[in-house]
Amino acid sequence: MPDTIEATKRKAGTGKSHLVDRVTANLPPRAAQALERIVELTGYSKTDSMIRAIQVYAYLEEVWNAGGSVSVVEKPGAEPQQLKIL
Repeated sequence: MPDTIEATKRKAGTGKSHLVDRVTANLPPRAAQALERIVELTGYSKTDSMIRAIQVYAYLEEVWNAGGSVSVVEKPGAEPQQLKIL
């Protein structure tokens, strides 16, 4: 199983906690199921999965705000589809 962020900090010799923002979120069923699916697919904890999801979303917004686009190929040989979040 992948290391947690805390374990990675300890391995890197940075075991001291940095300032963090604690967030409590109420996830609707669809979002909660998606989070569970991420955990199943990656083996990461819910916390690490949410952190990664936030980082990916920030990157996507940066690309879109700069006028770029993001494409996804769901299966080998399939046509790229432009990714949009509504």
